[in-house]
Amino acid sequence: MDNAQLWALLRELGILYAKTKGYILRAEEVDSKLRSNISVFKEQRDGLDHVMRALTEHLEKAEGADEKYIREQIENAKGHIFRAAYDALDGTGISFKIRISKAIEGISNEAITAVCPDYWQRIVELDEIDEQIASHRRNKDERRSTIENLDTYCLSIERLHELARTFRNGNGVKEEKREEH
Repeated sequence: MDNAQLWALLRELGILYAKTKGYILRAEEVDSKLRSNISVFKEQRDGLDHVMRALTEHLEKAEGADEKYIREQIENAKGHIFRAAYDALDGTGISFKIRISKAIEGISNEAITAVCPDYWQRIVELDEIDEQIASHRRNKDERRSTIENLDTYCLSIERLHELARTFRNGNGVKEEKREEH
């Protein structure tokens, strides 16, 4: 395998890694206790192990390097990085759901709808997002996943974030409603 071929494989892996890193940073921001990140770190470590195997094969054996082995190692690394991305998105989604739950905890439906008239439409949307997330999680396959699959999953998580922010932003008014009821 010549250097150009290896660089092409590593470039593709680098693009995936950069996107995954963004997901991981978001996960760290919304879960300051890092409860959901252990699997993310393990997948990154395992991915790095495969990259190092490929590089070692390429650098130590030069012309005699096993091209098939190098490609397999890079593909395995991609699989681990995809899993890290999915794990980060999974954890972020859970964190946003917890935020929503805490924002409306102990508040009557009447009080919530007084502050947020479209509350029930948002609940329906939350249910739809739950179904989308379940579908993404059910269909993830590190051998068949694409950047586009991740982007679509990320859109669901971003919408969940917007809803969580909406519920949290009304909290001061909700406190008044909580005291009234």
